[in-house]
Amino acid sequence: MLLEIRDLKFATPATVSRGGVLYIYDTEGWQWRSFAEAWLKHSKWVKSKETIDNLNNFMFKKYIPKALDFLKKECKRTVPIVDMCMVETLTKMLDVLLDANPT
Repeated sequence: MLLEIRDLKFATPATVSRGGVLYIYDTEGWQWRSFAEAWLKHSKWVKSKETIDNLNNFMFKKYIPKALDFLKKECKRTVPIVDMCMVETLTKMLDVLLDANPT
């Protein structure tokens, strides 16, 4: 059985260990950065090393952290969403926009 919960703020250590729960702290940005690197390496649209480096340096390292900070500070969200999901949505939109023959 797999359960996804928002946080473990109120769980005791016994509850966590007995349930075999793995808590992944995502506020540092490691999740979305790792996801972005994997997407760049495995994307069928990004083929050259130069394109990968440009996307990684200019989009994922320079603009995405600033955009995520802006969204957290300046925008009111109706539904809470973590950074990882926003970056994943961005990569899916890029996949669609880069697809020459959408179905």
